[in-house]
Amino acid sequence: MNEINQKINESYERFMKTDKEGRILISEQVVDCMDAQVRNMVNLWMEKFKLEECPEVWVKLYVYLMDLEETLKKSLDA
Repeated sequence: MNEINQKINESYERFMKTDKEGRILISEQVVDCMDAQVRNMVNLWMEKFKLEECPEVWVKLYVYLMDLEETLKKSLDA
């Protein structure tokens, strides 16, 4: 479990080094891939707290999964 947490944090650190427009774009992608009920809840949070980007926990999970997908693609291509 600690290894997964570490990998999630590494993915998130790389994400945070992305320029602001890139982070907002990724945040929008995160919201787009959620189901309608979750998307509505996240949009309400974003409005309530005046957030430009999706809440950190969702982005962390998303960027980790994107890194995982990239790793899987590379291993399948090898």
